[in-house]
Amino acid sequence: MKHLLYAAAAAVAVAASSCSGNDDAVMGRIDVASAISSPSELKVSEIGKAIRYVPLATGDSFLVANRWKLRVVGDRAVVCNTGSSAAGAGSSVLAFDLADGRFLNHIGHAGQDPEAYRRPEFVTDSKGHTLFFRGVGDSLVRYDVDGRFLGAAPTSFPAAGQLPAAVVDTMRVYALTGFMEVPVPYLSAVFVGPSGVVADSLPIVRRAAADDPVDLGSIGGITVMKTPGLMRNSQQGLSGLKMDARPASYRSDDAPLWYTPEGDIHAMLAFSDTIFSVGCGREPRPVMVMDFGDRAYTAADNGRRDISDDDLIVSDIIESSDKLFLGVRKGWRTDDDERNFIGYYDKVSGTTRMTRAADGFVDDLTGFMPFYPVVAAPDGSLIGILTQEDILKWIEEHPDATVPQQLQAVADSEEEPNPVLVILK
Repeated sequence: MKHLLYAAAAAVAVAASSCSGNDDAVMGRIDVASAISSPSELKVSEIGKAIRYVPLATGDSFLVANRWKLRVVGDRAVVCNTGSSAAGAGSSVLAFDLADGRFLNHIGHAGQDPEAYRRPEFVTDSKGHTLFFRGVGDSLVRYDVDGRFLGAAPTSFPAAGQLPAAVVDTMRVYALTGFMEVPVPYLSAVFVGPSGVVADSLPIVRRAAADDPVDLGSIGGITVMKTPGLMRNSQQGLSGLKMDARPASYRSDDAPLWYTPEGDIHAMLAFSDTIFSVGCGREPRPVMVMDFGDRAYTAADNGRRDISDDDLIVSDIIESSDKLFLGVRKGWRTDDDERNFIGYYDKVSGTTRMTRAADGFVDDLTGFMPFYPVVAAPDGSLIGILTQEDILKWIEEHPDATVPQQLQAVADSEEEPNPVLVILK
């Protein structure tokens, strides 16, 4: 890991810009501290107009595992299974029709042959046409959403052992950050052309004054800490490593770069307060900044002090065309409803609203369960996720509730069915 980071840093240092871009970012202020101090009821009608429930089809050869992630690729819901489950799930990527939940096809396979991927995690290109996986050696294998193999692409870039965080046309965008052996907060985007040559490098959050590197050989024990996102069935989360008596180091489990619905790339270093617009050939521009008041745990604190019960930390970020949805915790991990919040920043009005995470967005459209967005689809829809367990628990706690027909069928199923997508237009 140390050699990879040093080699990647060297590539960044010598890269010459060969791209072009534009610069039209507008700054927005997200008043997290104030919104949390005065939580209010949030309603689904504030963020959408119609809800529909789409149960994903269940079958022995296309079961969703106990650990999985959802991506929307075009008109498909693509599930990458990362955990074990019943027969047939394993390490697989499944494509379902977003309109009716029908299973359509598998995408690729895990293995060691030239067309295989190491693990089912993938990144799509910015147009949503191609899925990229880590292949054998330093290669990237490519598939389309119908499961057709599109070839493998070797690269000489030193960080090729990791997936790019984004792909724009033929340009792969890697996100480099410090963690463990290099616990100094920083974030850089590196743009790599199809031949593996670095076309541009972009320091987004620069290194603070460096502490002495951690000698992993001197560590007596490491404790791994996890805290999930606050949206129901969140696709995000945070990790921490506690090494002996040293302060813990924390990181996001997700790539710090993401696509916006407008085709831009946004970036944010975990525990920083600023979201940047990034592009090849131009300086990063801040587009939104979060105000945590005097309760911020900053990127500069990371690895230098542990997160306290008073620190505000962001566990979820989901960006749509007009809103930024957030999950915010007080402290590292707690089940205390008074310390966990979700909400949104309205990019148009500039307002920030938060509610207790346990309350979610009250469904004033169908009158059923609260809504929690976990994925923003390219068409502007927001997607939440329900499991059979979620539905049964809600029915038990609300015996007089009117259950939508699609969900009643899931609740009544004697087998454990695949999850249900809650699609808010």
